[in-house]
Amino acid sequence: MSTPRPTLVTIATDGFQYLWLHCVESQQHYAARHGCDHQLMTTNAYPALPPHWAKVTACQALLTQGHDVFLLDCDVCIRAHAPRFTDLLEREPGYDIFIANGWSGRPNSGVVVFRGGAHSTAAAFLDRCLANRHKQLPAEDRVTAHGENGHFIHFLKEEPFRLKTFLLDDRWNKIVPPAISGDFIIHYTGPMRAQGGAMDGCMPLPAPAATRLRLPLGEWAVSACRRLWQPVKSRLNILGMASAAPGPAPAGTLSMPWWSALQRERQTPLARLIRHLLASGDVVLDAGTRNGAFTRLAAAAIGRQGQFLTLGSGCPLETILSALDERPVSLLRFDLEPLGVEGLKRLGVALSARPRPYLMLDLAPSRLEASNISLGDVARILYESGLVLREIRDDHTLGPRGFMDRERPKSYLAADDAGWRELETPAADTPPSAPDHTPLGSARWS
Repeated sequence: MSTPRPTLVTIATDGFQYLWLHCVESQQHYAARHGCDHQLMTTNAYPALPPHWAKVTACQALLTQGHDVFLLDCDVCIRAHAPRFTDLLEREPGYDIFIANGWSGRPNSGVVVFRGGAHSTAAAFLDRCLANRHKQLPAEDRVTAHGENGHFIHFLKEEPFRLKTFLLDDRWNKIVPPAISGDFIIHYTGPMRAQGGAMDGCMPLPAPAATRLRLPLGEWAVSACRRLWQPVKSRLNILGMASAAPGPAPAGTLSMPWWSALQRERQTPLARLIRHLLASGDVVLDAGTRNGAFTRLAAAAIGRQGQFLTLGSGCPLETILSALDERPVSLLRFDLEPLGVEGLKRLGVALSARPRPYLMLDLAPSRLEASNISLGDVARILYESGLVLREIRDDHTLGPRGFMDRERPKSYLAADDAGWRELETPAADTPPSAPDHTPLGSARWS
């Protein structure tokens, strides 16, 4: 009789498997590396239950069959150096449930190790939670109205579960920034969700451009430049390009307000991406809402040899497809709202038969939801056409969406595997820093 294999359980419905693709892939690599099974639930196998409780039911069934189980949220990224989770079970034979505290200081159900078998209390614990999933919890245990985390917090206080629970240190479930090289698992929830980070599958953008050149002028030259600036400033004011005289500048510095604004614009994540993405002679097709910064940046990147074609937001899909047929396009920018879900599907199908440009679009989660569309829907539709959607993040990386700010539009880039490989820049190898944490198993929740 074969021994039940250790199993990872993840539920990623409603397009979350696409939005958190690099996290799900890290779990798959971990399972393959350590000889575990991975039960990835992209559809709810228990439709009578919400997804959060469906994963609990799946874990309970596996535990009853004797499998050791590693329960993971889909926004959990496992590092390559993370040890086999069954090492915990072998090292601490007196415990059946292994869990770490979250950012609120209470147990977090996004990363949990359960011991399987008839002698373990883990299956009975999950059964207790499931049987009481409609129970009104005390205020100090509540987390969300629809999830299981509050029930984990509440029933882990009961005997015998309290005595059989081992508190892991935060290497196993890093939620509170900063992440360090010694962490095993990064969980993009709470404060960590807005972080991203190139260390965990988010693609780093190229290094920032050098700061603007400061001319080593003497005092006499600065005075002369200021005299020359006066008629120039007057002319720019007439044209609407300057609203104030240049402020006091340090000796040896030539500064103009509009020039400083352009320099700041060139240091944004979008600017760095465009400079990395486009080359002289490329073709850009802009079917999005007017954006002066994007126009300036893209035009500067493609130069006089390139083509910048503006169709405008709301143009028919047929116009976009015709423009794509006429010339090879390097970057297509468009608005989702005029296309809608069906238009996006048609665009994806049409692109699958063409040389694929990079797609860029601006989205605000709240506006999408008002149209009964989720970011997961967008990612799923694009993924079905072979395109992976990533957010152009404020930390100068490309990764899954952060959605901490639900109102401000964020820019997204979609590409196929070949496109992402072209963008990848190998990071310099850096030696891992010394872990800043207590040894494994040094604390126990009580």
